[in-house]
Amino acid sequence: MNPPSDSATLLTFVTTNEDGSYKINIYGTPAGLRNLAAQLLKQADVDQQPMTYLRDYDTDHTHIKPTYATAILAPSSDELQLGRLDTRTGELAYWAQKRINAAE
Repeated sequence: MNPPSDSATLLTFVTTNEDGSYKINIYGTPAGLRNLAAQLLKQADVDQQPMTYLRDYDTDHTHIKPTYATAILAPSSDELQLGRLDTRTGELAYWAQKRINAAE
């Protein structure tokens, strides 16, 4: 077994459970997990007010793809999307509220 590399790498993939539900798997090197944590904090702290390009129902989000030149995802990873549930107005996005209500 090779020792883990210190490069910032994440491996993300989705598996299907026996009951048909999905399981999201995110594994990473210590540097990769720290990078993901930094991205999560950045997303949490973003000020959406000046983002005039966002429609009223849209939220700020970031796509992380293994094909990007600066990607921290391993090439065999699925795309990872980090986003906010709240819109620029501070309300929950309609699509987010709908999914939350469906789970109750």
